[in-house]
Amino acid sequence: MDSCILYLTSSSDEGVSGDTVAAEYSEVLKQQYGGVTWETGSIVHHNCVWRITNPFGKPVLLQFNEFKVGVEADVCESNYVSVFDVNGGTETEFGKWCGGQGEGLWLLSTGSSLSIRLHTDGSIDDDYFDAKYVSTNCQFDLSNNCAYFTSPPAGFESVRSLKCLWKIRVPDDFRMRLLFQEFNVDGSERDCQTNALQLFSGTSAACSGVFENESGSVTWTSGSGEKRNCEWQIRNPSGKPVLLHFKTFKVGDGSGKCHTNYVSVIDVNGNTENELGRWCGTEGEGAWQMSTGSSLLVRLRTVDSVEGDNFEATYVSTNCQFDLTETGRYLNFPTGEHLPNHPLRCLWRIRVPKEFQMRFQFQEFNVGESDENCETNGLHIFGEVSGELAHINAFCGSKTPWETTFEQKHLTLFLNTNAGNTHKMFKSTYAPENFQRTISLPTGNIDFGGKNKLFVKDARWILKPIDGKRVMLSFHSISLGGLTSDCERNYVKVYDGETAEANLLGTYCGTIKPIPVVSSGPRMFIHLHRTDAFKNDRFMAHHTSCPGMID
Repeated sequence: MDSCILYLTSSSDEGVSGDTVAAEYSEVLKQQYGGVTWETGSIVHHNCVWRITNPFGKPVLLQFNEFKVGVEADVCESNYVSVFDVNGGTETEFGKWCGGQGEGLWLLSTGSSLSIRLHTDGSIDDDYFDAKYVSTNCQFDLSNNCAYFTSPPAGFESVRSLKCLWKIRVPDDFRMRLLFQEFNVDGSERDCQTNALQLFSGTSAACSGVFENESGSVTWTSGSGEKRNCEWQIRNPSGKPVLLHFKTFKVGDGSGKCHTNYVSVIDVNGNTENELGRWCGTEGEGAWQMSTGSSLLVRLRTVDSVEGDNFEATYVSTNCQFDLTETGRYLNFPTGEHLPNHPLRCLWRIRVPKEFQMRFQFQEFNVGESDENCETNGLHIFGEVSGELAHINAFCGSKTPWETTFEQKHLTLFLNTNAGNTHKMFKSTYAPENFQRTISLPTGNIDFGGKNKLFVKDARWILKPIDGKRVMLSFHSISLGGLTSDCERNYVKVYDGETAEANLLGTYCGTIKPIPVVSSGPRMFIHLHRTDAFKNDRFMAHHTSCPGMID
């Protein structure tokens, strides 16, 4: 998002006078404007805090005019000054500076208070800093594509001093052009400190933004010493999960535990925040994250600016969601309730019970015209259902990936399409990878397939009638592997015992109904195996104890 700040300061006879405060001790400053200065000379005061609070409840603007504290270093550890943004009960460190790093630095609070903290392990000769602050008394946040605005703002008396902010943000796909129509801010052309209009890039020293678009991107590059702490909140306007993908990533050197320069992603669900992950170096490249609620927060923290550091993340606000917890299901999308010619950003989050392993396979597939770029028209497969996702694969085009199956405990499917490709999508099944059941009733039915159409690769039934009699199995119907099946890939095998180590009584496939088979003892083992996904595969059989034939 392109953004900038205009800050207008003007004085008047009735303005509040600003006295520079030589704060040798920690104190709270509530003047409309003033200064904070410090210099070495007292070995006692090694730690000082100055809290600047705006009496108008609006942002505080701070500038370090002169700065020399300790020795300049990549990580300021012994002698340094840090500034914190104080917003309600939350404190966020804007940055930490040592040596001459802070000179000329501008900082703007997000709330109405800033905290300057000095820490020294020992007194170094000639160390000092001088900072000026202004408590703004009017503020305007502009987010339209274009606007015409004037100053003084309506309602402000001409005799009052103005300390006004205009925060201008334009959407991601625009760049801003600011043009003056008239200008007359009284003051010296050589000194713009007391009567002037200041322009800044960005909207805060701790850059931030709120995105409520259906899709977009968050990008950052190093190069500005001011923008070392940034937060971008992504909110889904439909109230469904947000999916985030880091396409490029290089932040810091990747050493240690990402304490200094890093990016973290926070799952925001109501009033609860949960850190999903933290990355530095190039660890974040390719990472996918999904919120549990409808918001994610991307947080950048750096103590120094490293040349070449950058990241680019794209996000999508999903607009339809299906949470599936059955052991198996036939998926057919789109359904009749989804309007054609509307972009779809759909999620399927599949969880099967802990005692099952899922097997997912496509029956039909037609998502997008190209099989090379699945970014805007494609189906993505992930190995988890929230938080940090393991990206397994992506599919697009019109070719059904028959040979592709996924065997997981949990799966997330994400379908992303434009408005021109919503008339036909995909059909698929998921079911337990391995199914086994022991039946002790003397008589009953075994029914597989039918309306459920679940793709089970292997299913097993063990018949152990409690009456201890031999077992007779009669097929009512069968259809396995199609009309021309050779019983090599899809079949049912029946064994004369409790396992597949027993004698084979028969192998059955195709559509011809077999003759009944009888076990030699009170056990029978039935094994269904399916290599190919035939949606009409099914069989129904009846088992019963053989009367008068006790083993």
